[in-house]
Amino acid sequence: MMTLDPIVKPILSFCWIFLLSLSVSSTGNAVLGKTHLENVKELTDSLNTPKLVMGVNPETESIKRFDDSYFFLNEGEKGNETPRILRADFNSLADLKELAENLSGTFEKIVLDDSCFKFTKWTVNHLKCFKGMLKPGGEFIFGPYALPGSLLRVDFNNWGDLIQVVKENYIDNQNTLVRSYGFPFYYGNPLYKAPSPPNAQQYEPQIQQEFEFYKSLRGLDEEAASMRRREIELGYMPAEEILNDDEKLEETVRQAIYEDVFKKVFMENVVIPENYQPIMEEAFGPDHVKIEYNKPLPFESNWFPVQKVLITATRGNE
Repeated sequence: MMTLDPIVKPILSFCWIFLLSLSVSSTGNAVLGKTHLENVKELTDSLNTPKLVMGVNPETESIKRFDDSYFFLNEGEKGNETPRILRADFNSLADLKELAENLSGTFEKIVLDDSCFKFTKWTVNHLKCFKGMLKPGGEFIFGPYALPGSLLRVDFNNWGDLIQVVKENYIDNQNTLVRSYGFPFYYGNPLYKAPSPPNAQQYEPQIQQEFEFYKSLRGLDEEAASMRRREIELGYMPAEEILNDDEKLEETVRQAIYEDVFKKVFMENVVIPENYQPIMEEAFGPDHVKIEYNKPLPFESNWFPVQKVLITATRGNE
C-alpha cells in the first residue's frame, strides 16, 4: 500500500477541503438546510396568511413594523436562526430554486422592501421562483425605481432624441428589470445641459418658486438649510458657489426640475411598458400584472410613505 509523504499529505488535505468549499459555494449563499426549511413549512402551514418580506434585517429594530405572519428573507451569516428567518440571496437562482422547491405554494404575499430594489438582478427565471413560492392567488409586490446612473456626454437637440438614445442604450434587449440608465443632466455644467421638455413654459412658475426658495437659504448654516429643505421636500442642495450666483442657481434649479420631469416621463412611457411589464408578464402571465402609481406597500415603509410606482403580480389558480 502506497504511503503519502508527510509534507504532501497535508497539502492534499487542504486542496480537498478547498475544492469541497467551492462545490458548496457554487450552489448559492443559502444557509438553510432541509430541517430548517421543514420547520419553516410547518410554521407557515399553521398560519392563515403567511407573508415573506425581502431585504429587511430581522436583527434590527426594523422588525417591529411586522406582525407574526411575516417571514424574513435576508442574506447574512448564520446566527440565531428561527423558522421566521431565511438566510438566502434573493439574486441567487440556486437559493431561490431551493426555496421554491421546498416552500412551494406557501406565501400569501412576497414583498420587497423599498430600500432594496437597487440591489436586484432579476430575470424571468428569478421571478418564476418567487411565483412558485406563492399560493394560488398570492401576490408578489415591489416598488421599482430606475435611477439615472452614468453621465451621457452627448448633446441632444430635442426631447425625443434624448429619450430614444437612453432607450436604445439602456432599455432595449435587457433581460433583467432595469435599475439604472445613462443620463445627460449634470448640475452646474453648461456643456451637458438637457434639452427642454415639451411645453417647458408650464414649469417656469415652479422654477421661479424654487429659485427664490434657494436664494433664501444663503447665509444659513448647513443644519438650518437642510431643515428648511426637508419642510418642503426638496432633496438636493446646490454647492455654495452655485447657491450664491443667481445665473448658475436658476439654471441648476431648471435642470433639476427637468430631470424630475424626464424621470417620470421615461419611467411611465419607456421603462414600464418596454421592460418591467413584459418581463413580469412573461413570468406571471399577461392578465396577472398590475401597475399602480402613488400607492403604499402592504407594510409601513422606512423610506417612502407611497411608492411612485407599485407593481403587483398575482399567481393564477393553475
